[in-house]
Amino acid sequence: MLYANGIMDRAISVRAVAMLLTLAGRQTCAQMPVCTPGAWSEPRMLVTASGQPVIVEAAAATPFRGGIALLGTPNVVWKSSRVFADSSSALSGNGLDWAGVVVGPDFTARPVGLPRGVTQMVAPRSVRAADGTLHVIWASSPDSVRRPRINETDLWYARFDGTTWSEPERILSAREIWWNSEWQAMTAVDGEPRISVAVNASLTSPSHTGVAYLRRSGTAWTVSWTSPYPGSAPFNTAVAADARGAVMLAFVGSVFRRGARNDLNGLFVTHSADSGATWDAPERVQDFGPHRGHALQALRQGQDTMHLLWLVDSQPANPGASIEHAVSTDRGASWRLAPPLGFAEPMGELSAVMLDGAIHGVLRNLRTRSLVHVTWASPAATALRTLPFEPAKTPHHLDSIGRDSVLLTWGVDRENSYPLFPRLAVPALLYSVMTTQCR
Repeated sequence: MLYANGIMDRAISVRAVAMLLTLAGRQTCAQMPVCTPGAWSEPRMLVTASGQPVIVEAAAATPFRGGIALLGTPNVVWKSSRVFADSSSALSGNGLDWAGVVVGPDFTARPVGLPRGVTQMVAPRSVRAADGTLHVIWASSPDSVRRPRINETDLWYARFDGTTWSEPERILSAREIWWNSEWQAMTAVDGEPRISVAVNASLTSPSHTGVAYLRRSGTAWTVSWTSPYPGSAPFNTAVAADARGAVMLAFVGSVFRRGARNDLNGLFVTHSADSGATWDAPERVQDFGPHRGHALQALRQGQDTMHLLWLVDSQPANPGASIEHAVSTDRGASWRLAPPLGFAEPMGELSAVMLDGAIHGVLRNLRTRSLVHVTWASPAATALRTLPFEPAKTPHHLDSIGRDSVLLTWGVDRENSYPLFPRLAVPALLYSVMTTQCR
């Protein structure tokens, strides 16, 4: 299937992750299809075996060998925490040398080292392979620094089996790859990864500017381009694919055409029926006008129905935003816009999953940093609630767990982490689980 990867406990008591995987895989609502969101569990802090807080920014949860893989960008807190913490419990290694963590059955985090020869993985993304290993893609640049910029120049790929990495492969190079600002559109088909990225000029062909679609089959990577027009300027993409070779790719940006009218600042969709070898001309789903569209998400519901969600910011004089929603019932061939959901406050970082036939999304109030949970049981939003959680200091992420649970992770500043310096605010990662209730 496509999209969500994740695993976590329904009850968030400290149970074995192996049991959680079993629970997540059961179709508990198969004979009771009417499901509503349940309560979110009490947030817990992710810690190492020695009790020290873990922060992995922009991490997605992927089921992995009876546990959870949280790959992302380690925060620089590790370097400073080793200076201020009690030396008897200081971490071994610098978090900047990590690719993330693996969470074990006791919910403690074990560091995952970087592949050989890699000095930094910018925003790694992973999907599970058919054999249980992880496909991992990340970005880098020759001038990457501790806080990487939005645009990178290279994409890399390797597999991780829990202990060792395969030899890293460079799979794409470009002058600018739009990578580190929005969640990347990555999925798997028959255990093989598919990903789309916005690119400004391929180093191998200057005419290739637009959206690059990368797919792996066996041991080989194939790259195709959805737009051959120089000057096309997408920056946020979402992708869905199936085993028959059908691909739907959506992007936010502009399309410039030779000898024809240009389409500026909107949401576009293009299709391929041959695994990305050829593409239809992009069609516009929504014109943003002077507004900014971002945080694009694509979700599949069954075989034929697809959903696109994205944020549109209001005018500078009005700091609000809206969640826009488009629905297709013919596998992306045509789209209709559903009623938008407006907010008076500035909102960002939408993360959404499909669960029990309903869409669940979490976004962040950029003024208060509070997290807001939205549910769509129909094309219109049917429930909205501000979560009573600690304000998010780093981008959050929502991952589905099997068929009836979701895992939410977000970063906070936490005092009292080190006895010698109780007022030292240390970044930490919190998690909470919501399980649907069926009747």
